[in-house]
Amino acid sequence: DKDPAVVSEIQPALDVLGDVADLLSIQDTVFRFRYHGQIKNKRGMAAWTETLIRDCGVDCTGVIFETGTRKRDPYYDNSLSETWHGPY
Repeated sequence: DKDPAVVSEIQPALDVLGDVADLLSIQDTVFRFRYHGQIKNKRGMAAWTETLIRDCGVDCTGVIFETGTRKRDPYYDNSLSETWHGPY
C-alpha cells in the first residue's frame, strides 16, 4: 500500500532515483522498492535512498530493495554461461 500523501512528499527522492527503483509499498516507516540497478551497488543505493527520503522530511526507518531472482550481475562476472538467477 502506498499512501498518496507520503508519495507526494517523497517525490523529489523518487525523481532522483528515476528508473533505478520503483516504489512498491510503504509500511509505517519502511519503504519497499523494486531495484533494477547493479547488485554490487544495492546496499549503497538503499542507504542513499533512506537519506533522500529523510531529506524530504519523511520519517524513514528502513529501505528494502528487492531484486527478484537476481543474485549477481552476470555481465560483470567471468562467465556469461552462468545466469545467477534462481530460487533463494
